[in-house]
Amino acid sequence: MDERHVVLSTVALTLGAVLLSVAFAYRKGHGRRRDRDG
Repeated sequence: MDERHVVLSTVALTLGAVLLSVAFAYRKGHGRRRDRDG
């Protein structure tokens, strides 16, 4: 039970970090594209 909880927590943290990185990079790229078009 404990091992499962630890694994779930690790996966959740990793997923959150990955999502944040992807969202940040996507937002940055979008902003640059908007600036070029505008």
